[in-house]
Amino acid sequence: MWVILALTASCSVMCHARIMDPGHSRPPFHPPSPPSPSTSSSSASALRVAKRDVFDPSCKGIYNRAIWAKLNRACEDCQNLFRDEMGIYESCREKCFDTKIFPACVIELSLNLNEYMFEAELIREL
Repeated sequence: MWVILALTASCSVMCHARIMDPGHSRPPFHPPSPPSPSTSSSSASALRVAKRDVFDPSCKGIYNRAIWAKLNRACEDCQNLFRDEMGIYESCREKCFDTKIFPACVIELSLNLNEYMFEAELIREL
């Protein structure tokens, strides 16, 4: 019993010593370089676009940000699901979620089609 305890203690000390050995140290951390002015202006404009993307003014129905965000999230998830197909996100949102792409995305994401179509109708028309 004491032999096992002694072996365990010596192994843990040796393992700890090996980690602290200068030959096994972790590589130095290099912080990322600051963005260039052209990069920072483009990322700032992208941030403004994302910030404006809270509600679509073409939707003339009820003004409900939570429902709109839920529908928009379905389009974002669809774009992520089909990364190779460019423009799915925009096509899904066109005409205030009134395209053939939107229900196809909802079905592909295994979401409740009736619920999403009803909410899209609420946002679309008065």
